[in-house]
This record gives sequence, C-alpha cells and structure tokens, in this order.
Amino acid sequence: MTHNRTTHGMSGTPEHRTWCRIKHRCYNKNYEGYENYGGRGIKMCDRWVDSFENFYKDMGQRPLDKTSIDRKDNDGDYTPDNCRWSTAKEQNRNRSNARFITMRGTTKLLAEWCDESSVPYTLAQQRLGKGWEAERAIFTPPFKSKSGIPGVVFDKHATNKKWLVRKWVNGKHKHIGSYKTKAEALSQVYDYPKPL
Repeated sequence: MTHNRTTHGMSGTPEHRTWCRIKHRCYNKNYEGYENYGGRGIKMCDRWVDSFENFYKDMGQRPLDKTSIDRKDNDGDYTPDNCRWSTAKEQNRNRSNARFITMRGTTKLLAEWCDESSVPYTLAQQRLGKGWEAERAIFTPPFKSKSGIPGVVFDKHATNKKWLVRKWVNGKHKHIGSYKTKAEALSQVYDYPKPL
C-alpha cells in the first residue's frame, strides 16, 4: 500500500474522514474494530486504497449529516458496487442478524413491520422473545389498561361513564374519542385482527 501525497483540498471533510476510517479498518491492526474488517479479510478496492479522489468520484458527497458508508454485502470488500451512503437505521437493517418475519402473506424485516405498526422495535423483540405470536407482538399497541384491552380505557371518573379510546400512532398515544359501549370503542381501535 503506497501513500498518495496529492493535495485534494478535502482533508477533514466527512468524506475524507470516512475514507481514512475505511483504510484503518482494513489495514491498521491497532485500529478499534479491525478484527471485524481487515481481520476478517475485508479490503478496500485497488481503485480507492491509494486515491481519495477516486473514492470521492465514485461515492460523491455525503448526502446527509446522519449517513455513513455501508456495505450492501457485509462479507464483501469496500468497492464502488458494494458501498452506499446509508443512515444508521438502514445499516441496522442490513446486518447479518436482521430478523425476518412472515405474516399476512408477506415477508419483511421486523424493523419494517414495526415501522408499519408504530410499535417500538425493542418492544416487539421482547415480546417475540417471550413467545408471543408475531401478529400480536407487532400489532398490539404498547398500552396497558385495567380493561384488559390495549388502547381502551373505561373512565370511571367521567360523569357519563364512557369508554375512552387511544390509538398508538407514529410512536405516540393519540386520543380517538369516547364511546357509550365497549363494542363501539373496540370498533374504533382494531383495524387488524382482534387482540388475543
């Protein structure tokens, strides 16, 4: 590995720091995390290893502050065809231990199902670890109530004694309304199979 001394004027930029980190991961045995990269035989392609300019031509400017280089194939080298700028969320989904769930006739990553249901990923993981069926683990809102029905509360303090409905929407509980009967409340909460 030779060193390119050409001045490119981009030292210290996010792109140049990324290129340097990749080289360290692949070739510096004293670098933190080397065992997961160079230690596993992962290399930087010949086109990039001695040329930041080629790396920049191929990868371009980092598109967002919260992106970093991700390899599509985690066992593959750092090459133009195998690398992309990705968010941390996208990179987590690309891990070799990512969990796939098949239900409703479709197979998706657990993280994708959680995005659809708005149930936190860690909660769904915990529920599945406890043996919950996938549909219930992913689509039961993270809300406990004395009624025993997630998302439905009987308000004893209200003068007209109504069933209050809250839905888990985009990671927050949203008040939907109040209803005279439990059946009416349930009809507002569940647009997917009823809870177990």
